[in-house]
Amino acid sequence: MRHFKLPLIATAIVFVLAIGVGVFGLIKIDRSGKSNQEKKERAELLGGGVATLVCFIIFPFWIFAAAKVGKERRAALEAKKQAAAGGGES
Repeated sequence: MRHFKLPLIATAIVFVLAIGVGVFGLIKIDRSGKSNQEKKERAELLGGGVATLVCFIIFPFWIFAAAKVGKERRAALEAKKQAAAGGGES
């Protein structure tokens, strides 16, 4: 769990910012003098863009944390194999 503390914090911060950007964008779109159809299309684009940006921002945090956990697990497994191989020779 210790490796996932930073990704969780980053994800929480990015989600809060994404919600703020989404609300701000929707307010700007709503106040524009465009037709309802065009407002709908712009809102869809805004939602897709914000979601994509969130994924690109949080991805590195999660992938590096997962890599660290995997490295530790592989090292522990290797140590266990070494201990089992060394213990049988005694």
